[in-house]
Amino acid sequence: MRSMGMLRFHLLALKGSAVILLRLGRLNDARARLKKIAEVDTRDALGVLPLLSVIDRQYASAHELLD
Repeated sequence: MRSMGMLRFHLLALKGSAVILLRLGRLNDARARLKKIAEVDTRDALGVLPLLSVIDRQYASAHELLD
């Protein structure tokens, strides 16, 4: 049971660092961290999928501006 608690702590810390990276405008780094969490947390108990969709929308709008 202790290892599950440590895993959850690690994933939450990773999510927190991704949110900080988002605030700093480092979308690629934040997206990579959130994708790693999504690989482990298949049920999305930590709620990273909505954050990933926000990043994907940012990418889409940036690409539209360039086209």
